[in-house]
Amino acid sequence: MNAYRGNNHFPLLWKFYKNHRSTFFRLIKVLDLKSTTNEQSVINALNFVLENSHRRGELISATIELDFISEQWRKLVVVKLGEKTKFVRRYLEVCVFHHLAAELRSGDICVIGSEEYADCREQLLPWSECFD
Repeated sequence: MNAYRGNNHFPLLWKFYKNHRSTFFRLIKVLDLKSTTNEQSVINALNFVLENSHRRGELISATIELDFISEQWRKLVVVKLGEKTKFVRRYLEVCVFHHLAAELRSGDICVIGSEEYADCREQLLPWSECFD
């Protein structure tokens, strides 16, 4: 498969994702995720994936834009069938969760109410100790 060329490890992620798929969806359904920026594309893609989570077919109709994904992901996720564009459901799910994790790490997406559980800033050194 051409997707394996060019150091592309993304096709291998499905193997690890599939056993945890239902857990990811249960978790995402109970979390209140919000973008901390004006960029909504990952949130929109997540909602699209949630709306289609009941599907079991290999392909689903492409009705959203995936401007945020890399060319490596695009080769796996997007399929042209004549005039129609389809998404490979499995890889779309992995791609969206992969980007969601990156957005959560960077702070571009947050979980509303998460400050009630722990504040990572409490583990940081005070400024006074940083400059000694």
